Amino acid sequence: MTEIFQKEITVMEYECDVQKKLRLSGFMHHAQQMGSDHLAAKGIGYRKMYEDHMVFVVNKLVIQIRRRPEFPEQLKLTTIPKQPKGVQFIRDTIFETVSGEALAEVSISWALINPETRRILRPSAFDCYGFQFNPNDGEYITSYKL
Repeated sequence: MTEIFQKEITVMEYECDVQKKLRLSGFMHHAQQMGSDHLAAKGIGYRKMYEDHMVFVVNKLVIQIRRRPEFPEQLKLTTIPKQPKGVQFIRDTIFETVSGEALAEVSISWALINPETRRILRPSAFDCYGFQFNPNDGEYITSYKL
């Protein structure tokens, strides 16, 4: 069975600019935290992974914004881990209002590394956790270049 993870958040004032709109850094922080929360909910928290000589680091990310949410808007976030492509783990996070209005999507490419040696690990190293991934269905971040 494939995995998704959802949670509701409130846009906080400290995450916003002077117009009370969520800053880009807020999108990035929430998307990164969704990945961590999802793994922790499956019993694969940072500490467990570190003890197993594995951590994820952000490789690159793409943000598509339709509308920036405002303080104190309630949002529903959905994160979808996708099948690794090469050494890149892909995770998309969708930002929408609780009523279903699509606001933004953040796609992040992650690399799995050994924190002691700082060497990139193959995705097969993560297989020990039995985590299921969604198909890549046209993901584009692995080939995205500036």
